[in-house]
This record gives sequence, structure tokens and C-alpha cells, in this order.
Amino acid sequence: MKLIEPTKEYSESIRAYRAEFLSCGSSMDGTGGLRRFEDPLDWIGFCELGKHFEKCPGGLVPATQYIFVRETDDKVVGMLQIRHSLDNDTLRDYGGHIGYSVLPSERRKGYAKAMLRAALLECRRLGLDRVLITCYAGNEGSRRTILANGGKYESTVRWEEKDETLERYWIDVPKLPEKGPSLTFVSLAERPQLERAAAEWFNSKWHVPTEAYLECMDEVLSGASPYGWYLCLDGERIVGGLGVIENDFHERRDLAPNVCAVYTEEDHRRMGIAGRLLDMAVEDMHAKGISPVYLLTDHTGFYERYGWEFYCYSLGDGEEEPARLYVHY
Repeated sequence: MKLIEPTKEYSESIRAYRAEFLSCGSSMDGTGGLRRFEDPLDWIGFCELGKHFEKCPGGLVPATQYIFVRETDDKVVGMLQIRHSLDNDTLRDYGGHIGYSVLPSERRKGYAKAMLRAALLECRRLGLDRVLITCYAGNEGSRRTILANGGKYESTVRWEEKDETLERYWIDVPKLPEKGPSLTFVSLAERPQLERAAAEWFNSKWHVPTEAYLECMDEVLSGASPYGWYLCLDGERIVGGLGVIENDFHERRDLAPNVCAVYTEEDHRRMGIAGRLLDMAVEDMHAKGISPVYLLTDHTGFYERYGWEFYCYSLGDGEEEPARLYVHY
């Protein structure tokens, strides 16, 4: 997935995005007035003007418009707008710094959470340290999206003009990551020559036999399994990885598939590697029509950052105490 400013290359996908919203009557939040523009090129030009204070249409504050693109098929699945300030009453009280929307046909796939997470880094680049985000009271999906990205509830207000009740949240914008190693994220399907090295690497971390990993990987590479394995490389060195399998050795065989073997080398932690790999796996499964995805772990507070929700407890094979089972829709 990538969060980028709109360009003419995405005109037809932008046109389709608008058409779907109009056809189902859904609110086009965070689209910079796209509803008013039949020609996507006119809208792109309008968005470009809106970035600059001296060119910004009257009554509006400068804002940067983004589209959220699924790279597997170059489809625009979401849109998001960042307002550079809250210098009008509507934004200060109701609109906030960020507005966003996801295609109705692409919802419940974690795109809103991933899009907002990417947008917070753009907020930092724009010089924002803290941002206000609002959602309609009762919109549980938006509330979960905001909370998953660090939102802290402030208050509930009544927007009389629209006859709506809104919840206000503030998010402290994370600092930009310091420049680190050059990392590459790949699936095993893209780099099948890494199969043996990957199996041995996973074995060294989790002590499951290398042959067991090779068997799972062979099924993926042969097309016998729709699942996958995903790696982070620093040069040619594997520094992070995970897989998707039918069941990660626990009693709830009915909850499948499972992300497994999540690991990042100690000297590469706190770089967002695990989050990026998790997003890759979920996106790949969604592209194959597989949803939801589950994950068994003893950790709390980590996977929630990436759109995972606690689902239930499940007892691992040979374990005396149950572990936490998470789900990603």
C-alpha cells in the first residue's frame, strides 16, 4: 500500500472511486470536494492549488490531498486529506486536521488504520506535532481506527448545522524514523531462490525443523497453498520475517488462516519492520479473497498498533496456559 498525492496516472481509478460513493450515497470524507468534480484532472488541479496559502480558495485552509493505493492492482481504495492548520471555526470545532474515507467495497480490510498510520508521518513532515481527528458518535469503525493509531478521547460535541454528534480525539504525531539501513520487503513467491535460506533462518529463531518450513514453502511456491511467506532483507541478510499457514499449533482449528513465526532481528527492531510485514501478509490475503486472518501471541499492546483486534483465548498444542488470539478483518 502507498499513500501518495493524486496524479493523472490514477485518473480512472479516481473516477471509479467517486462513482462508487455516489452510487451508494456514502459520505465522501477526506476527498477534497471530489463530489463536485466530474473530471478527475480538474479535481487534481484543485487539490494542487489547495496546498498553497496564496492559492487556496477563500474560506479554506491549505491542505494536502492523498490517495491510498493498493499496489497489487493500482486501485485507489482510500482517500485522506491533511489540513495544515485549524484556522477556521468549522475545522477547529468539528472537522479536525484529518479527514478520510475508504471505498465501501473495500472496507473491513484494515485500510483505514494503515492509511491513517501512514498519514501521521506526513503530518510530521508538514510540521504538525499533534492532530485533531473527529468521528461521528456511534461510528465504531472510525473510533477503532483512531484509537489504534494512538487517539486520546477529548470530548463529545454537537454539530447543530448537520444535526450530528461528534467525538473529538487528539493524536501525538510520531517522530520521523532516523535514517537507517536500506531495507527490502519481499514475498517468497517473488524471491523463491531464498527458500532454503528462509527456512533455515526461521528454524534458528523458532526451533521448528527446517524441513517443516520447507514443506510449507514448497506448497506455496507450487500453488498448492494460497498462503505465503514474507521477508525483510538488509542487503542479502534476512532480518525479519513471518508466514501465513492454516493453523499455528493451537486448538481453534476453525479460526484460519494464521500468521506465524513473526520475528525481527534484535539489531533491527523499532524500525517498523514487523508492522510492514504484517501489512504485506494481510494485503496479500485480502487480494486472494482470504479474510479474516488470525494470529496467536503472548504479547499485548503490540499488534493492536497494526489493526489487529483481540478475539479470544486459545490453548496452544502442548501448552498449559492459553494465549491470546487476534483477528484482522
